[in-house]
Amino acid sequence: MWKTLSEKIVHKNKWYQVVQKNFEMPNKKKGEYFIVKTKDASIIIPVINDEILFIKQFRYPINKFSLELPAGGIEIGITPQKTAQKELQEETGFIAKNLKKIGKFASACGFSSEICHVFLAKNLNFIGTNMDDTEDIKTIKIKIRDVYTMIERGKIIDGITISALALAKKYLIKK
Repeated sequence: MWKTLSEKIVHKNKWYQVVQKNFEMPNKKKGEYFIVKTKDASIIIPVINDEILFIKQFRYPINKFSLELPAGGIEIGITPQKTAQKELQEETGFIAKNLKKIGKFASACGFSSEICHVFLAKNLNFIGTNMDDTEDIKTIKIKIRDVYTMIERGKIIDGITISALALAKKYLIKK
């Protein structure tokens, strides 16, 4: 195990903080590491019949629109499941009668602490959206059979979405 010698926050905002850690490896070599500490997240795969409900939103860091699954950060004291229901309704207007956790993954374990919890949402009822001020989202239904081809062709490029869909493939594609 690596031993932390010191750590300090070098940047902080309402979404994440960057922590500089000085460490010592088991072989006694020393170094420094910068870690993006953020809330864990819930990712939701909303299924309506043979389609998945995606969101399309502009992503400023890549300066283009992105097709993504609904997702959001897990607040302290709130469960991943409750966050999934909240984000599903906030971003798509739907609530799920059936919400099943199908797995989790580290979104970028080389530099971030974020763990993403993935949920399959079925039996959806529309009740209306409740988006954050910074969200300008459109919902788009895509046939399950087309989703994985869209990934292969570079039409869906969001890494968190692709990872969640990889976990969900066995639930979505019937052999």
